[in-house]
Amino acid sequence: VDITQLKQTEAALRESEQRLSDVITNNVDGLLVLDQTHCVVFANPAAANLLHKPASELLNTEFGFVLTGHPIEVDLFQNQTHTILEMRAVDIVWNGLPAQLATLHDVTARKLAEEALHVLNLTLEQRVADRTAELQAANVRLTELDHLKDEFLARISHELRTPLSGLLLSLELLESAQPGKRERYMQRLKLGADQLRTLIEEVLMFSQLNLQTQPAVLEPIDLNRLIEGRLTTWQQLGAGHDLQFRLDLTHNLPPARTDSELVMHALNRLIANAVSYPPAGSVVVSTALPPQATSAVRANSIIRIRVNLRMA
Repeated sequence: VDITQLKQTEAALRESEQRLSDVITNNVDGLLVLDQTHCVVFANPAAANLLHKPASELLNTEFGFVLTGHPIEVDLFQNQTHTILEMRAVDIVWNGLPAQLATLHDVTARKLAEEALHVLNLTLEQRVADRTAELQAANVRLTELDHLKDEFLARISHELRTPLSGLLLSLELLESAQPGKRERYMQRLKLGADQLRTLIEEVLMFSQLNLQTQPAVLEPIDLNRLIEGRLTTWQQLGAGHDLQFRLDLTHNLPPARTDSELVMHALNRLIANAVSYPPAGSVVVSTALPPQATSAVRANSIIRIRVNLRMA
């Protein structure tokens, strides 16, 4: 009987099986051959390495996972090593019998990268949300500052018009005034000019502080002595308005750490307002410590300065 073709077919089959075995053995992915009872009948070195077991321990043992053509992910913890494997299986014929070829692919690096990317996305989203909130808050603040700027300019315009109107009126009266009244109008002109100069200086000081070009110089100051030194000037300022100036200063005040120039600017502004509005009365400038301040805490207390206007 001529069995040449049969022998050639058997040789081709053996060659094909050898090639398949070589491919399985040398594959970088883990490859297992499972029989119909899900026992391992072949394991390549990569599979033994991924499963952290020698190939001899894998053979003839039941594989613990049911695999299909759809991939599944399995977390393995062995020797304090965490590995994530992606597994799937295809049907094959092994040594003439139905079997499954299972592939094991290490996706640990990919999964860690995906997790890191997810965390990064969450972080970026949070940063964007925080930055958006900061920008919204800044926008609200800018709107408030713009409103305050408009209000400030409106008030400054009003404050500047008052002494300017007085100057213009005094000039008109001065032109037609009798000699005996000219000195009175000249005093009004000087007073209006002083008020206008004070306002301009305050606007300039405000702009310099706002631009941080003139930082406050803090040093220990005797506020009572500072206020007493201005009393004569204030009395002269109020003489033409029937205003009496009086001091009500608390004795033995501790030194105040402040900027004397800024304090005097604030006080002069209050005094100028007091002089501008009432026809007659008195202005009392007082200093005091909070009622609860004791001798033990006097050095850390806030000193209050008040300007009280009392109309006649």
